[in-house]
Amino acid sequence: MTSKLLNTTETYSKLQSFTSISKLNEAVKMHRQNFSNQLTKSEQATLDLLARFACKYIGVCYLAKSKIADMLEVNIRTVRRACNTLESLGIIKQYPLKRHNGDRRQSSNAIVIQAPKADVLPQCPPKEAPIKTSNTKNTYDTEKREITDQVNESIALKEGLITKLPSAIKAIASFFQMEDLYCIAGTVYKAKAAVDRNISLEEHEDLYRNALLSIIHAFKLGKILHLHGAIYTTIKRLTRSIQTQALANEVWYDKVVSQI
Repeated sequence: MTSKLLNTTETYSKLQSFTSISKLNEAVKMHRQNFSNQLTKSEQATLDLLARFACKYIGVCYLAKSKIADMLEVNIRTVRRACNTLESLGIIKQYPLKRHNGDRRQSSNAIVIQAPKADVLPQCPPKEAPIKTSNTKNTYDTEKREITDQVNESIALKEGLITKLPSAIKAIASFFQMEDLYCIAGTVYKAKAAVDRNISLEEHEDLYRNALLSIIHAFKLGKILHLHGAIYTTIKRLTRSIQTQALANEVWYDKVVSQI
């Protein structure tokens, strides 16, 4: 890979390190076992989150480190250190990317989970190899089982993702598939961080939940065409309102205290 990769779907597809989610999950499990005495809790949590968000292009996570930090509720320096440690152990590789349009400035890294070194991926048979028709049914049954397994894995991954989300976002989980929910969560965190990343979704759960449900309701009725734009604008406006109210409360409190 060159150092001048662009953040395009073609790049993400080429960087895929696994052929199925089940192999990705098994690799992460082995990494955790192999380095159980070397990885801190924050490094393990970072690896788990990378794996949960590496399903569209299997093995490739393109979340910004600031988003990872928001979701883990840690400092971005902690995430950077964790990723550097994981890379030094051969668990991940980090590829710097540039934007594919505009001025092509630095974009978020592509973080690629690696297969354990002990693993040897099976090679595909040569194209000229004859296909045994006697095994056609068995092949069909195997493919059917693999599809079923992938569907079950997707459901399990979504359930795992939901358990990590704030209650305000959990309220809309039933309306979306895992990838859509992942993108919505990213939009919410990005909008909140644009105002004040220290404001907690949990502390203002009712406000954020009601805002999201109102947007989803309007979207389902066709009143909103651009869902992520509406979420970003609404969450940013709500966060600014919470910030303004908190500042007003501080001023009022200081004034009262000064008069005592």
